[in-house]
Amino acid sequence: MRILGLLIGVYIILFVIPAISADTAWGIWTDSEGKNTYAFLKNNEFRYWGPYSTYSKETNRLEYSQKKAEGVWQQGFNICWLGEQKANLMIYVDTLQCCMMAQFVGNKLVLSEVWSKGVDSLNICSNRVLTRIKELPKD
Repeated sequence: MRILGLLIGVYIILFVIPAISADTAWGIWTDSEGKNTYAFLKNNEFRYWGPYSTYSKETNRLEYSQKKAEGVWQQGFNICWLGEQKANLMIYVDTLQCCMMAQFVGNKLVLSEVWSKGVDSLNICSNRVLTRIKELPKD
């Protein structure tokens, strides 16, 4: 009987909790300033809108605009790690790979970078505290 209870507990940890986490991560999230928006969509589609800076020779200044990036996301128990630090979220955009820990704290989604590979010109892999929003930003 004790072994059956242990097996049920292991099953819940390995299969049920990651499935619940993946369901709750779906949706659209933005930072407090509304500058960085993450969309974790069905079929593992991922979209990101964030500030992008370019240097203007005409004005001799940096100019900022919103830029969109598209890719895929994957979530699961210990899907990626660095040493002892384990994470549950992978984001792939072009050649960029982000290994992150996603945690729900209150009504916020907290993303913490564990590691990243590739060029991250939009700072997609940065640590963030996000709030759920209802609609995707306008392109």
